[in-house]
Amino acid sequence: MSIENWLGRLAKVTQSFHCDFGEFTVERLNLRPNGSWSIAQNIDHLIVINSTFFPVFEALKENRYSVPVTGKFDFLVNFFGRKVLSFVKPSAEKRIKTEGVWKPAEIEIGTDIFERFAANQIELARHCVECRPFIENGVIISSPANRFIVYKLEMAFEIIVTHEERHLKQARRIAQTPLRIGEEL
Repeated sequence: MSIENWLGRLAKVTQSFHCDFGEFTVERLNLRPNGSWSIAQNIDHLIVINSTFFPVFEALKENRYSVPVTGKFDFLVNFFGRKVLSFVKPSAEKRIKTEGVWKPAEIEIGTDIFERFAANQIELARHCVECRPFIENGVIISSPANRFIVYKLEMAFEIIVTHEERHLKQARRIAQTPLRIGEEL
């Protein structure tokens, strides 16, 4: 795992979302086959979840972040990191319940989602670069959804990028869903 690797993967995901779905209509972006999330909701979810990490990164850089007590136990840090990463891999078949704080919008999402996502990705990449010293020093952080779930900052970035790749795969599956006869989007 390296910063350059994460930056390259982030750029690829950003470009892929735009290239694969950028020409879709608002209706097609918001189509929810079989009750799944729409393509737009997948992108919105990534913006929402990534943004919850930004205050953590800022607190680290401002030297005002405190690790919860669970962060003092290496076996918990390693266990949670590996477990969360296994849940978000694109190859993971099992659906996982999304924490309320990370749920996407339930309203129609416009085509500006691509610009918002690109801006969020730029901010995420900036944090990744600026957090290099903390990554190198093995700093431990907690999940923004649950303070007692802890992992190394390096693992957090791997989780974030891998999670984006999972949702790109999910969005591609949604895009392949056949439309009903007579339906045009």
